[in-house]
Amino acid sequence: MKKIATAFLAISLLATTPVFAAEQKSNQNQQQKDETVVSQIPQSKLPKTVQASLDKVYSLLPEAKNLKLYDSKMYSSNIKGKEQPKKYTLGFNKSGKREERKIKDKEFIIEFDETGKILHFTFEKLSLVNLEGNTREKKAQDLLKRLYGKEANEYKIKKVYEISKDNPNYKGNEDSMRGTILFMPTSPEKEPVFILFNNKNEFTSFKVSTRDIFKM
Repeated sequence: MKKIATAFLAISLLATTPVFAAEQKSNQNQQQKDETVVSQIPQSKLPKTVQASLDKVYSLLPEAKNLKLYDSKMYSSNIKGKEQPKKYTLGFNKSGKREERKIKDKEFIIEFDETGKILHFTFEKLSLVNLEGNTREKKAQDLLKRLYGKEANEYKIKKVYEISKDNPNYKGNEDSMRGTILFMPTSPEKEPVFILFNNKNEFTSFKVSTRDIFKM
C-alpha cells in the first residue's frame, strides 16, 4: 500500500509538470544516452501513426480541436549502441505560443511513441466525452480501450488509490490529483498505466509508467 501511495504521488507530480520543465530532466539524462532532439515539427509532418492516435484524442476531447500546437519535439536515442523507438511530444494551447501557464488556461500535452501509442497525456482543463460506463472504473476501462484498442484487454485494474485530503500534496491540486486508477498489464513486457482523476471524478491525465516506480 505504501509503495502504491508513493508511486501515485510521483506520477501525479510528474503528470502535472509542464512539458518544458520535463525537458530539463531529459537534458540531464542525455549524459547517460546518445539522444537527438528535433524541435518545432509541423503537425502536417507527423507520422501517420501519430496523427491517427491524435485523431482518437480529438474524438474524446472535442475542445482540443480548437487549440493550437505551440510545442513539438521528436526524440531519437541510442542506448549502449541500440537504437530506441522515436518519441514525439506535443503541446497545445489556445494561443499556439509557449507562455506562462495560467490556472484556467485550456491546454493539453501528449507524448507518443513512433507506433502512435500514447505514453503520456495531460488534459486537466478539458472534459472527456462519450465514455461508456456508470462507474469511474468502467469509464477508465473505456478510456483505455478507446486509446489502445484491443490491447486494452491485456490490462487489469489492480488498485484505485485516493490521496488523503490531509496530505499536503493535495491542497491546491484538487482539480488534477484526487486519486489514480492503476492498470497492470498481464504481460511482463508491458508497463503499468495510471489514469488520474480529480475531486469531481473527472479524468485529468493518462500516464504509462515503469515497474521500477514500485521499488521507491
